[in-house]
Amino acid sequence: MTLMEIKLQRGNNGYAVCNQGDLESTGIRDGQPVIISDEDKRSYAILRAHVSPDAPRDLIIGDQNIRKGLFFSGFELVVFL
Repeated sequence: MTLMEIKLQRGNNGYAVCNQGDLESTGIRDGQPVIISDEDKRSYAILRAHVSPDAPRDLIIGDQNIRKGLFFSGFELVVFL
């Protein structure tokens, strides 16, 4: 598992927007489904990875619609195989 910070943004259309370097270091490919999970609450959301040259390092910009299923106490990014 890889721990990364997540920030929510309206209008991401189900994407987890990531920096190219972050994807390379985690082995995630552009377009690959990823799970954003809160293990304490046992809740998760699935987003599709999307590379953006403007995305900051060590931060995922997630679709705001995942707020419905997660409670934001502590996230882990998990590759969904």
